[in-house]
Amino acid sequence: MKLLKSKLTLLILLSLAVMEGRPQEGQNDAVYLSLVKEYRLNQDGSTDYRCKKQLKLLTYNAFQRLYGETFIVYNPEFQHLTIHESYTVMADGSRVVTPENAFNEVLPHFAAQAPAYNQLREMVVTHTALERHAVINLDYSISSDATFSPYLMGNEVLTTSAPVSNLTFIIRIPVDRELKYKVVNLRASPVITSEGDEKVYTWTLTGLHALSADPHQPEDQVDQPRIIFSTASVFGDAIRYLINQEAFNYKLDDDMKAFLNKITEQKTGDIPTILRLQDVVVNELNTYDIPPEYTGYRVRTAIETWHSNGGTPLEKAVLLTGLLTSAGINAFPVAVIPSSLFDSETGCLPLITRFVVQVNPRDENQLYLSPVRLNDQSLVYALAGESLVVLNPADQKYRIFKGEYGTNSLAADWTLSFAGEDNLTGDVSVALQDACNPYFALMRDQNFSNGLLSPHFTGSEVTATNPADIAAIHSDFHFAVTKESPLKQYNDHYFWNLPDIRQGFESWDITFLNNDRTVPYEIPFPVEETCHYRILLPDSMIPVIPDTLIAIKNNAGNVLISIKSTKYKMEIERSLSLPYKVFSPAQYQSFCRLINTWNNRNFSRLIFKK
Repeated sequence: MKLLKSKLTLLILLSLAVMEGRPQEGQNDAVYLSLVKEYRLNQDGSTDYRCKKQLKLLTYNAFQRLYGETFIVYNPEFQHLTIHESYTVMADGSRVVTPENAFNEVLPHFAAQAPAYNQLREMVVTHTALERHAVINLDYSISSDATFSPYLMGNEVLTTSAPVSNLTFIIRIPVDRELKYKVVNLRASPVITSEGDEKVYTWTLTGLHALSADPHQPEDQVDQPRIIFSTASVFGDAIRYLINQEAFNYKLDDDMKAFLNKITEQKTGDIPTILRLQDVVVNELNTYDIPPEYTGYRVRTAIETWHSNGGTPLEKAVLLTGLLTSAGINAFPVAVIPSSLFDSETGCLPLITRFVVQVNPRDENQLYLSPVRLNDQSLVYALAGESLVVLNPADQKYRIFKGEYGTNSLAADWTLSFAGEDNLTGDVSVALQDACNPYFALMRDQNFSNGLLSPHFTGSEVTATNPADIAAIHSDFHFAVTKESPLKQYNDHYFWNLPDIRQGFESWDITFLNNDRTVPYEIPFPVEETCHYRILLPDSMIPVIPDTLIAIKNNAGNVLISIKSTKYKMEIERSLSLPYKVFSPAQYQSFCRLINTWNNRNFSRLIFKK
C-alpha cells in the first residue's frame, strides 16, 4: 500500500511539473505545439525570414473565428513570398493538404484608399479540414532584396494570442558581421554556433503563455517578452539611414507656398498658425496607416504627400514640419520609442512606435503635435516614459528628449443652492494643469470651456462669469450655472448626482474593476483631482445619507471622500491621487480598491427626503 501511494504521489508530481512547463490547453482556444521563426542576413545584403508553425485547435471558436486563416503581408517590389508547406492533420491523424484555391492575394486593409502603396500584397491562406484537435501546419518564407534595407532588424514580441509550447528563434548572419541584440522581460540567452560561413544565434523557449485580453494594458506591449536585434553598429546608424532621404529636406513647391501665405498673412501669432496647419494636415489629408517595415522605411517627400492628398504618419509628420518651417516656426519630426526598450547600441528602427512633431514657438514652451489627429494639449505629457529622437539631418549626432509627466491636476470648487426641488443655481471655479488643461482645444474654440461642465450643465445652463485665464500649462475658469428640475423623485425621496469635470479621470470611462488581474494596468497619465462642494438646502430637502469619512492611502495612490451634513447645508470633499501611469500586478489590488471606492455611487449620489 505504501509503495502504491508513493507511485501515485510521484505520478501526480510529474503531472504537475509537466503542466507547469506548458500552457494548459483547457483555458485557451488553441495552442502552438511548435513555432519556429528564423531570420537570415545573406552575404550580398539580402535577407530571409522563415516561419514554421504547428497550431492545435481546441475549440470551435478557434477555427470559426480566430485561426481559420493566416495573413502574410509583403512588398512584391522588394520581396518574394514562398509557401513551402501547408496542410492540416485532423483529429484522426489523416493529413489534408491545403488546395491551390485556398491561397489568395489581396490588398492589405491598411493600404486601401492609399494609391501610393497599392503595390503591397497580403496572402490569405485559408486552412481546410479544420475541427477540434486538428493541427494546422504552415511553413513559409519571405526573401527581401538587398536594396530593401541595409540592416537586418527586428523587434519581435514572443507571446501571441495563443500559448506556445515550444518556440525556436534563430538569427543567422555572416561570420564577418556583428549582431547586436537585447532580450527584454525574459531571462534567456542564445546558443551561439558556427555553421559554414554563418554565425547562428538560437533561442529555445518553452511554456510561453498567451497574451492577456484584459483592457488597459501597457501601450506597445512593453511588458511582454521580446527579442530586439540589428546588424547596425549603433542606433545612430539606423537613424541616419532613415533621415538620409530627400523627404527630410522639408521642401515645398509654389502651390504649397501660396497656400501657406494665405494662412501666415493673417498674422495671428505662432500658436494659431501652428494649430491651423495641424488641422489641415490631420483633417484635409488622408492618413495611410502603413507599417513602415513594409516600405523599407522609405518616406515620400512633403510635395508628394500634399499632391496625393494623403500619407503615412511619418510622411504627414514630414509635411507638417515643412509647412511650419516655411512659416518661420522651428519644427522637426520626432520618432517615439518606449524608454524601457530603447538601446543606443542596438540600431533597431522597428522600435519606433509612432511619429510626432516637435515645435518651438517664439513665445511659448516647446510642444509636441500629432500629425494624424488633433490633440487638446501638447503631447509631451502623454509621452512620459518615452524616448523622443529628433529626425534632423543637420545634426551630427541624434538628439533624445524625454516625455514629461507634469503635475496633471484638476481642481473644482462648487457652491450650489437648491431653491426648492425645481431649481438649482450656483457657481464653480475650475483650475486645470498640464495634461488636464485642454490648451489647444481652447485656442481653437473659446466656447470649448463651456463644455467642461457637460453633461451635467449644457447650453444656456452655463455662463462664464469672468474671462478665462488660459495658458499653455495652467488655465482657470469661473462659471455660473443654473438648472431646472435637477432632481429625480421616487416617492418621497429625491436623488441627485454630484457634477464633475471630464478632463481627468472621468474622461477615461474606467468603471468597476475586477479584483483578479495578472498584467499591468495603464492609465493615460498620472493625475491629481480635488473637488469641493458646498450645497445649500431649503427646508423641504433633508439629506438622509450619513456623514462619511473615507481615507485610503496605499502603494497605488490615495482617495479621500468626506461628507458632512447639517439641516441646511452639505460640505463634500472628493480627492483622488494616482501618481503612476502604470500599475504593476503587485499594485493592482491597491489600485482596484482606490478606483472602486472613487466610483462607488453611494459616495457621489445624494439622497434627500421630502
